[in-house]
Amino acid sequence: MLYQGIVIKKVDNGEYNQLVSLYTKDFGKITAVAKSIKKPNSRQAAHLDVLNLVDFLLVFGKNYPIITSAQSVETFAGIKSSFPKSAVAMFALEVFNNLVYDHEKDPALWGFFNSSLNRLNEGVLNSSEVSGFLAEIQKELISLLGYSQEVKEEDINRLLDSLSSRKFLSPELILQFS
Repeated sequence: MLYQGIVIKKVDNGEYNQLVSLYTKDFGKITAVAKSIKKPNSRQAAHLDVLNLVDFLLVFGKNYPIITSAQSVETFAGIKSSFPKSAVAMFALEVFNNLVYDHEKDPALWGFFNSSLNRLNEGVLNSSEVSGFLAEIQKELISLLGYSQEVKEEDINRLLDSLSSRKFLSPELILQFS
């Protein structure tokens, strides 16, 4: 069966393999092995780039599922070509990596993630608009994750940091544009 997901993180696993974390429409967040992806002749390497929307096939193994085929549907070139947009997208990737549990399918989160990246990709976002767009994304994410919407804008980063075992780095990067 063909699945769809957004690549949120990649980590080396052995000489040629990588563990690829994806937020998927069907499973929620999963981690799968991409075998031989670091070999120079790998056909999947470009498709499984971070921040790509991909269609992929899985084979379920003992430890991790194995990605047997991947085809990028959207590479979000508009985001990747803009440093301010990339910084906002990195925030979303950090949230999904740090705060979303594995194997918890959530259609609302999938829709939010996909539509936010599409809006960011297609929209014009200059340096002065970055912090406003980030605040909008943060508020909606906090609500979707089940936390109070009554959090003041200046307290959002502190709340997010308290929810995660790792510090979020992208909000500090984004503040440099304001």
